[in-house]
Amino acid sequence: KFEILVVAFFTVEYLARIWVSVDLSRFQGMPPWKARARYLFTPLALIDLVAIAPFFLQLIFPLDLRFVRIVRLLRLLKLSHFFPLGLGIFLDVLRAEGRTLGSVFFSVFVLVIITACIMYSVEHEAQPEAFSDIAHAFWWAVVTMTTVGYGDVTPVTALGKVVAVFIMLMGVGLVALPAAMLAAKFAEEIRTRNRTLEARINAALVDGKISDSEMRELRDYGEEMGLSE
Repeated sequence: KFEILVVAFFTVEYLARIWVSVDLSRFQGMPPWKARARYLFTPLALIDLVAIAPFFLQLIFPLDLRFVRIVRLLRLLKLSHFFPLGLGIFLDVLRAEGRTLGSVFFSVFVLVIITACIMYSVEHEAQPEAFSDIAHAFWWAVVTMTTVGYGDVTPVTALGKVVAVFIMLMGVGLVALPAAMLAAKFAEEIRTRNRTLEARINAALVDGKISDSEMRELRDYGEEMGLSE
């Protein structure tokens, strides 16, 4: 069966990665058992585990097939093996900009709440079914602000249309703002890491040459920082 072959391949790969993890630069100097134990909790190792776990869980426990199918989709996370360094930089950017992004999302949430309350007040009497309560108005505000616009509910009052235009215009900017912030920070992070690597290279060239040990250190640093050779 094809699935058995795939799971067998993933399992062998998972075990092989655990076995050779002692050679990773970040685990140098650790006892082999400790290095392998530390590797088990790295993001890539957890992704590998998630990829094979549903198959073995289904053999041991009588799981709902629908649940198993959903969990199997998590195998797509193995694609992250093809861009682990870029993913690491992106996660670093998210951590660095977490407070700013949180402020943006909180502002969007507050704006949606205010808009939902206004729309409920001005549209409830005209459309009691479409805007029966704040929850329905909140749903409409989210759909409108994210520019999804299903079109199943539209304002009919003049004030409601004005509010709708306002939230549409605000939505275009507020939804695009986090993406622009992350892109700018991502580019800045890449430039910073490149400058740091260049500084290390220049420091190694003070004596006019780069030794083998210095070359290994520079290569390890470049890989750790997600920079190409």
